[in-house]
Amino acid sequence: LGGHYVILPVLGDGDSLQGTADNLKRIAEHAVPKGIRLGIEPMGHVRKCSRVPEALEVLELAGLGRHAGLVMDCFHFFRAGQDVSAIAAIRGDQIVMVHVNDALDLPLEQLVGNKHRAYPGHGIFDVVEFCTAILDTSYDGPFSTEILNEDYWNDDPAEVCRMSFETIRAALNQAVAKDL
Repeated sequence: LGGHYVILPVLGDGDSLQGTADNLKRIAEHAVPKGIRLGIEPMGHVRKCSRVPEALEVLELAGLGRHAGLVMDCFHFFRAGQDVSAIAAIRGDQIVMVHVNDALDLPLEQLVGNKHRAYPGHGIFDVVEFCTAILDTSYDGPFSTEILNEDYWNDDPAEVCRMSFETIRAALNQAVAKDL
């Protein structure tokens, strides 16, 4: 298909971090020879691997070097109750992809992966500080937005694309301005 990476969300609490790392190594046996980088995505509601320290431990246990890294998702990062200072533990080359999105104004424990997302800057998370912290790692890869909220599905697709682009661009521009 011509893809450059595969995103692998940690979806359950079963097994251990070592088991997750072992699964990552098994997937790498197929992906690495094809030049595909693996991106493990910590999920904010999964206790086993929702935070930066656990995700970095999985990468270390897997021992795949540059063949695997993290997918940093703003929604899941804040859903896990993390402060942006946690991002300082990550090197830019350990990040595969960054998802920039926001959340509806609900208590963290009520936020669920898709239906409570909002355009960047239109919710409760400090999206600009998240982007600033990511840029401070020297990350220079792709940023995307995941607007999976069903409330947007009836909107004009061109308008959803425009809003997604403009809101992520605004957040990144503000982050770059803070870094100067």
